Amino acid sequence: MPPRTKKASTKTPKITAYTTRSVSSQQKQSGQIPTPVKSMDKMADQDKQKSGSANNLSGTQSNTGVNTEHLSTDTVHSGEQTNQAIDNEVGATCSANSELKEMERKLLVAIGQLSTKIDSKSEEVKSELRKDIGDLKAQLTQLDSSVQANAKKLNDLETSVNYAHGEIEDVKTKATQIEKENKKLKDRVDIAEKGRKDAQQKLEQYQQSTKESLNDLERHARGFSIRVRGAPAIKQGENYRSAVASILIQEALVDSDDLEEVTQEIEHAHPLGPRRDDKITLIARLHNRPVRNSIVAKAKKKPFVEGGIRVVEDLTKLDYGRKRDAYPLMKEAYENGKRAVFRQGKLFIDGEETTIPRASKNKPN
Repeated sequence: MPPRTKKASTKTPKITAYTTRSVSSQQKQSGQIPTPVKSMDKMADQDKQKSGSANNLSGTQSNTGVNTEHLSTDTVHSGEQTNQAIDNEVGATCSANSELKEMERKLLVAIGQLSTKIDSKSEEVKSELRKDIGDLKAQLTQLDSSVQANAKKLNDLETSVNYAHGEIEDVKTKATQIEKENKKLKDRVDIAEKGRKDAQQKLEQYQQSTKESLNDLERHARGFSIRVRGAPAIKQGENYRSAVASILIQEALVDSDDLEEVTQEIEHAHPLGPRRDDKITLIARLHNRPVRNSIVAKAKKKPFVEGGIRVVEDLTKLDYGRKRDAYPLMKEAYENGKRAVFRQGKLFIDGEETTIPRASKNKPN
């Protein structure tokens, strides 16, 4: 009987060793031990406990002298059942290990494929990154060139601005000098202008004075002359002096009826201006101023006849213009019963000199 007990105790280490080989070191380290393996270890521990109990029982029987044959038979039978259960667990564990290995193989294949894809994608990404980096480097190079070019332009611009600033300062200085010189010139021009205006005023006064002096001389010379307007056209060969004398006698402007005597009072006569409707204007100069004044005075008293003959004084150009300007005042004075006289280029109303407004140009009569 003791040998059977020894057989049972030696079988358990074999199972323990097999169980140890069924679990990989990697699984022990990671703690991922399959469930069947854990059950086998648990059953091995139980077998050890049973074996120990049998040994203790055998020692007790030898000490007490009790018959242990029947107990050893039961122990052997229980060990065989335990071994059978362990074999079943080992088979299940082997089957599970095979499945795990297959799963591991498939997982390794999948991992390899994934690694290949990752490597492929990694190469693509690296290639794209290299390309992008190359583009960025090119852009950075171009940007650096642009920055350098802009910096050069900025330096050139700064130089130009500094130069222009200097030129502007020079221009300002010159402008200030020119302004001062212009002010001096302006002062001189103002003085010259004032002198010119004064000189012009004096010149105008002198011209007016000269004009009046010349007009006085001309008026004095024309103080012996008369004009006959509307005289009939003179026949060819007829004497203009006799024609004027005949008109004076006809208009009763002289005291004598003797044509020869009146003709002798006329120094000379001639036509003035073109013919109009077979009528002309004659100008005649007399020897005697009082005779001339008497003729003009009588002619002014005669009423005006449209289309008739008129005898008037021979006015200067300046006096003619003044009389023309004075005509409205003279007409108004006549209408108001006042006496208006134009004499020596001046207007007198009731014996008082009246200012003549300048309304028209001086035109010859």
